[in-house]
Amino acid sequence: MKTKLFFLLLITSFFSFAQIPTTNLVAKYDFDNGALTDAINNVSLTKTGTASTTITDRNGIANAAISLNGDDLSRPDIEFDINNGTNPYLPKTISFWLKTTTNDSSQRIIYHDNDQSSLTDSDYLGVKIYLENGQVNAVNRAGSNGNVFTHPANIADNQWHHVVVQAFSTYTTPIDSYAATRFITYIYVDNVKIGSSGYNRNGPNVAVLNKHVGDIVFSRLRDTSIASNDKYEDGIDEVLIYTHLLTDSEVSLLGGFTGTLYVDANATGTNTGASWANAFTNLQDALNSSSEGNIWVAKGVYKPSATDTDASFMVDTSIYGGFAGNEVYFLDRDMSLIHTTNATILSGDLSGNDPTTSVGYNDATRSDNSKHVVEVSSNDIEINGFTIQDGHADAITGDDRFGAGIFKPLSVTSLSIKNCTIKNNVALSGAGLSLSCNDTSNMIIDACVFEGNLANTGAGLDYHMSSTNKDMTISITNSVFNNNRTDDDAVKNRKGQGASAARLRAYFSGVTLNATIANNTFVNNSSLGDSGSSIAGNFPVVGISYYGGGFGNITVANNIFWDNITHSNQVAIAIGRMHNAYTALQSTNSQRLVENNTDEDGFSTFTGTTNTSSSNPNLNSNFQLSTGSSAIDTGNNTYVNTATDLLGNQRIFNTTVDRGAYEYDPSLGINDLIVNENEIKLYPNPTTSILNIKMTQNLKQVSIYSVLGSEVLRTQNETIDVSGLSNEIFLIKIEDENGNVSTKRFVKK
Repeated sequence: MKTKLFFLLLITSFFSFAQIPTTNLVAKYDFDNGALTDAINNVSLTKTGTASTTITDRNGIANAAISLNGDDLSRPDIEFDINNGTNPYLPKTISFWLKTTTNDSSQRIIYHDNDQSSLTDSDYLGVKIYLENGQVNAVNRAGSNGNVFTHPANIADNQWHHVVVQAFSTYTTPIDSYAATRFITYIYVDNVKIGSSGYNRNGPNVAVLNKHVGDIVFSRLRDTSIASNDKYEDGIDEVLIYTHLLTDSEVSLLGGFTGTLYVDANATGTNTGASWANAFTNLQDALNSSSEGNIWVAKGVYKPSATDTDASFMVDTSIYGGFAGNEVYFLDRDMSLIHTTNATILSGDLSGNDPTTSVGYNDATRSDNSKHVVEVSSNDIEINGFTIQDGHADAITGDDRFGAGIFKPLSVTSLSIKNCTIKNNVALSGAGLSLSCNDTSNMIIDACVFEGNLANTGAGLDYHMSSTNKDMTISITNSVFNNNRTDDDAVKNRKGQGASAARLRAYFSGVTLNATIANNTFVNNSSLGDSGSSIAGNFPVVGISYYGGGFGNITVANNIFWDNITHSNQVAIAIGRMHNAYTALQSTNSQRLVENNTDEDGFSTFTGTTNTSSSNPNLNSNFQLSTGSSAIDTGNNTYVNTATDLLGNQRIFNTTVDRGAYEYDPSLGINDLIVNENEIKLYPNPTTSILNIKMTQNLKQVSIYSVLGSEVLRTQNETIDVSGLSNEIFLIKIEDENGNVSTKRFVKK
């Protein structure tokens, strides 16, 4: 067996090397067993320090990558001017793999190929790549000029990520006269590309401005070492340096990415998934064809099977819904339409005969529904932009009692659910979402709606550690839990235990529960049923408790709990326990924070809360804040970790965040609800300079805001020069002559 494994690894390694583009490849460092040798030109790296260690690489091979641990690396200069002063000038492609958990505000140097003399020196020539707030940044500098590009992906998740940075210049001829020059930077993270020109200039010899001579270094400056908090200190592997610009397909090849697959139920092309025109018409066909990359799914209703209730969408790669079916870039997806015009619905109602009223345990019309609409089979998956509904996991024993909307096996320990509506699902527990694990785990829920789900406990979602001595961590932000219900199932003799919105439970010995519950709205949830006075808990909206385990870091902040009831038709407490043998979260300390919440019951079971309000938040029918609400501008910005709210609007409109899932914007009135989003288009998006608005009504005015809420531009023109804006995402508010307002997003590159 060992011999077979050795040859398999040998073949795999040979095949992997064969797939690497070799044109103008001038350096390759694999770090096998800690080696610093160059496989191309035999120019070894020089290491300063003795703390680095070998680690397991992305293929699971031990001692095949390194963790720097404060050491730094250097090598002699590379001549990138292979085109002898012609375009592209100084072309360089740097490829490497990173594995890190570092997520702080320090600018931690990864790669440095410039003449910067100190970290405070802002006038230097060349390229710098660094990690900040878990994101990869790169700049192609020409003296004091050159914009920093920040990739939006956060890689601080202790997984290997492929990073490629390209930097070069182009100019108009002749170079010795007044030439227009562009200094260009691109960043790829896991095959997602951002960037463009970071600096344009006219003048003689401007293209040669950022040429310099000096060592290429990692985790340091060229001529000096730096403090540990300025260094990238974590995993790095397979550094490749090219003196030319790889194509997008070559970058995909380096990272082993197969690219995006497309799904559109109404497509009429070749059904290969290669484009929208030739999209798969069946989502499961796309899932069967993709083990890497991701899948975009256009609007429509998709079912796991026509008749097989055991069939589910088996998800082992990230999937994204809410597309119209004509988008070129991911950011072309109109977030304001993902649950309306462009809703992508994954439904377990195979026969299409479910009642439109509330769901029930033993409804005969649901006997032919999918037991699990979605089953997640791999780690580090993101499900984004779907409506997942009508699952019915109501078996007597086994896994078919859990996760009617989304189910995953215990071995899946990392999952993100974003921009999804999960509704009308039935199960014993975790009807909408079952997150039980058997190992240290991390779950992320953001900008979701849990609605109309039914279970005996944990109707919206259930998070449980089915093992001992493990950590469980969950983040629930910017979400609405509405009309979820726990209740008795008389036929199966199962009793309702409460936690109608969510149950988070550290049951077994040594389990530590960490949770962030911030800027959510819990409304109209019902913890019904009666488990009996001998075992009953206190029928909360959210169960946060332990039995054999304990609490770690828990934050409950900026939330609204309103109009939630118990089995006795009394106001339900916000946080509690499902069984009287459990210990509920009911006090605070430096690790357990309960701050700036609105709760109808005033967190009556707690001691030590901060800025708790029991004033009516004045929610409208969509659970948004109305004028004069006590929840406006009364949150705590410390606990805001996203740029947008549930609607995709800026998360902080004024200087202080609101409570609940929606940010109040007084300029968004009733007319916003009737504007036809399809009548307003932005193009090109992303844009480097000019943004055009196409609309059927006459324009009154346009305001552009940063994601933090600052107005940066106002105009009355449909053609807008945004070249002076920084390279990031902006919100644009468009008002027509009738007072209708539409808020959209665009990307300045």
